[in-house]
Amino acid sequence: MASEAIWRIVRGRLSAASGDEFERTALHYLRATWPSMIQAPRMQRLDRFGVDLCVPARDMHFDAVVQTKGFKVDERLLDSQVQDQILPSIEKYRRSPLTCDDYVLLHNRDGSERRLASVIEAALDKLVTEGKAKSVRLWDRDAFIKETRNQIDQRIRNKLTERSRILLRQHESFFHFGHLFVSHVPLSQST
Repeated sequence: MASEAIWRIVRGRLSAASGDEFERTALHYLRATWPSMIQAPRMQRLDRFGVDLCVPARDMHFDAVVQTKGFKVDERLLDSQVQDQILPSIEKYRRSPLTCDDYVLLHNRDGSERRLASVIEAALDKLVTEGKAKSVRLWDRDAFIKETRNQIDQRIRNKLTERSRILLRQHESFFHFGHLFVSHVPLSQST
């Protein structure tokens, strides 16, 4: 529903942001999916367990956990970024006492490196098999934007549908047969 120009701007912001700035930028868009998502305090317990953003539920369980990786260099994901940053972050979470419903690894590079994506997905799959997460997702910035767009569009459609139902109920009271709704009125034309 939103114009393509707006999404190009969002894509540019995500591409240019790195580190904590990427995390804060992503948080705003992640709230389209998880409205109560919060940022974990830097260098404290959750951060040391590999959690950047989360939706707390109870004790050591979370509705959602997001690990963000905002890289400064290159457009494409590099081997060194995967080996030195992404896999160790996933491992920190795997070894932690935490569990979650949804675990997302979000990075700001493109998704063209399928070989590296497969390496990351294998590490993410361990989280599911070991009971650390019910579902896992790897989002590059384009997959993230697509998911965000879909969530926003769905929320808009739901609100419009809800408002239409309210108006229909209000207008039903205007007429004696207002509660009847004919979706297709047959029409015939005589000559």
